[in-house]
Amino acid sequence: MQESEVLDDKQAIRDLGWLSGILDGEGSVILGVFNRKDNTKQYFTRVCFYNSDEDVVNKIVKSLDKLEIPSYVESRLQYGNLGNRQGFTVTVGKQEAIVKLLELIKDDLACKKTRAELVMRFCKSRMNHQNKPITEDESNLLDYWNREIKS
Repeated sequence: MQESEVLDDKQAIRDLGWLSGILDGEGSVILGVFNRKDNTKQYFTRVCFYNSDEDVVNKIVKSLDKLEIPSYVESRLQYGNLGNRQGFTVTVGKQEAIVKLLELIKDDLACKKTRAELVMRFCKSRMNHQNKPITEDESNLLDYWNREIKS
């Protein structure tokens, strides 16, 4: 292995650790549901990074791009005691991308590891049961999420 490849590997490891820290401190791993107009439920998963520093947001996006993980950025106005300021959300929303990201960083997560493992399990199951009703295992996972994680 050449020296430049070793340096690239070390940088990649640092980038993954950095992403883990940002997600733990300023992010969310989400398993949600909303009711449709026809009274059916739609489940969704997301990994979101929140920050108001454009340099941090750009580094998150660049790190995800290097990993070939698609994401999108939304801006929002944050209201707070120190005044209003521009904030940003970087979202990974596709199940395959969520699984890829969380597989890479889950071991470095300190606070959101359980959430990451549950969301990965849900995503993998949904990817195997696309366009089919929720399985019993998925229903049990959702119940656990709502009872133990969400509350």
